[in-house]
Amino acid sequence: MSDLGVGLKELGFWLGLAIVIVAFIWAGEKKKQRDHELKLKLLEKGDGLDKDLLEKLLTSDKPGTFSTPKSAIERRRQEKGIGVFLFLVSGLLFGFMGIAMHGNKMQPVEGAAGRGGIPLMTMVDTGPNWVLVGLGMFCFVFGCLFWLYAEWDYKRAKAEAKAAEKQSQG
Repeated sequence: MSDLGVGLKELGFWLGLAIVIVAFIWAGEKKKQRDHELKLKLLEKGDGLDKDLLEKLLTSDKPGTFSTPKSAIERRRQEKGIGVFLFLVSGLLFGFMGIAMHGNKMQPVEGAAGRGGIPLMTMVDTGPNWVLVGLGMFCFVFGCLFWLYAEWDYKRAKAEAKAAEKQSQG
């Protein structure tokens, strides 16, 4: 029965984590939907919309802010940054869980036997979960390498864009 309690705790942790992640994704999607509906209502109404304001509304990602459209290079850099963040955070999380969560195993007590010759068993702490620590290290190192690659790719793309701009001018 005690094994059932440990399993339920772990299940509760992962379900709670999944609920938090889904809640954030759902909130972001609802915000995008509200912004889209507001822009549609403004476009349908059409009062006092000139060409500049219309362009700013359609290119803005955030309500109330007017931003210029991002270049493909900037969008690609932002997308890679999200991947780097996920790998770094998951690596740290797995590593911390592997160190903090010690495992237990049943081990017979030497020289002691219960009724009928069945050996007495005791729970022994097995220490950190090295599989999780290794997985965390792998994710963290992969995230660092991904970050390095993303920066190299961004600098290369910026240099190519600058060279193409110079070539088109001269």
